[in-house]
Amino acid sequence: MEFQARREFEAFGSLPNDLGPLHRQALREFLAVNPKVEGVWNWTQDGGPLRAGPMSLYLRIGFWQLYDLNTYAVARLAWDPDADPAQVTADWAYRTFSADPATVGAIGQAMALSRQAVTRPWPGRPGCCSG
Repeated sequence: MEFQARREFEAFGSLPNDLGPLHRQALREFLAVNPKVEGVWNWTQDGGPLRAGPMSLYLRIGFWQLYDLNTYAVARLAWDPDADPAQVTADWAYRTFSADPATVGAIGQAMALSRQAVTRPWPGRPGCCSG
């Protein structure tokens, strides 16, 4: 089963974009009809075969944290499809940024709002709202 951590048509990783809940839903629905899935593949930087060489490798240098969450979440959800995506995000924030509960909570809250921010129409964007 294939996933994508950095979606090119959803701000291309330039904004937070927590795909954990969406990936969990897809994984659970797929497993319900295909119980013999043997693994997952996650595009860490791009989706599909475009620039598939080094762009499919896991990043270790640079500011990759905005889509590292999705790589972490896919791995955790592949291991446990019933895991709570909010807890997965909290665990990632704890490991990546801080052990401070307030910081972990703030990151979790921002990530919980991220899908709406990335997928809703933006004023001034072509094809968007009038006025």
